[in-house]
Amino acid sequence: MEISADTTTRIVESEAEKPKSQPTTPFDELLLQWCVISLGAYLGAFIRVGFLYFRGGPSPSSFTVMYAQILGCAILGAASEFQARLMGGPRLHKLLYIFIATGLCGSITTFSTWMFESNKLALQQFDSG
Repeated sequence: MEISADTTTRIVESEAEKPKSQPTTPFDELLLQWCVISLGAYLGAFIRVGFLYFRGGPSPSSFTVMYAQILGCAILGAASEFQARLMGGPRLHKLLYIFIATGLCGSITTFSTWMFESNKLALQQFDSG
């Protein structure tokens, strides 16, 4: 059986046309998830701080923080409704769910801001009464 130069050239060209995908390691996947969560957290922090300044100025009340909590919970509820479809789909959908649920909503509904503002309100009531 003889292989001609033309056949060899076609085989080499078809191999060159295939996209070369590099295998991902668990560390690469974890690093990508951390980056996606970080981007969501940055966006969520800007939304929360912007929402607080929009609603109440530089020193918002605990009720203003509650509005940010409600917004974050509503977004998380909507994301949870579609969780089965997102997590069962392609990799991009899984990263989108991680971005929304962990990064964005986790940052919007940060518990520390809620507790800080609630304690500040309680101390103000204690000092004035």
